[in-house]
Amino acid sequence: MSKADTRFSLRQAKHWAVEAMEAIAVYSPRIEVAGSIRRQRDDVGDIDLVVLDISEENPWVRSQIARVLMELGYAQTKDGERIASFTRAGKCGLDLYFATAETWGITLLIRTGSAAHNVKLTQVAAKCLPVRRLSVARGVLDTAGAVVASRTEDAIFHALGLRWIDPELREAPEYASWVHEEVVS
Repeated sequence: MSKADTRFSLRQAKHWAVEAMEAIAVYSPRIEVAGSIRRQRDDVGDIDLVVLDISEENPWVRSQIARVLMELGYAQTKDGERIASFTRAGKCGLDLYFATAETWGITLLIRTGSAAHNVKLTQVAAKCLPVRRLSVARGVLDTAGAVVASRTEDAIFHALGLRWIDPELREAPEYASWVHEEVVS
């Protein structure tokens, strides 16, 4: 199957994302779409959902989520500590990224992307060294390794000295050239 065959319209991908979110909402108090759907791309390769992980309170919650998705026709292909992946014939793949309340913002930010935006964030964070650094798993850290910001995207942008960038602008042509200019300089 070619890459073009694995892309779907934004409208169709949103429909499948809502279907999955509604199915698993009973098992997580917070779910948000990320990735290319959140960035409003015209075509979508997979569905990325950030899910608040309550497995410490309910150790069975992930298996319950997987069961419900399998009832919708998905097959689980990966079951990791922070990610579970599913496929379904004729539809977008589905990736669930599990975040805690403390890591919600960094998980949503990184999983929304784009890749160029994530590279830019890493470059901006590198300019903050040694005072601050960016951990894609934990957020913005200080010199002692303590988390400065990770709960919200806005707090992370602020901690890095950046203004808020709307998700749909994180891949705009102007933004891509700005990233390129920064890389070159």
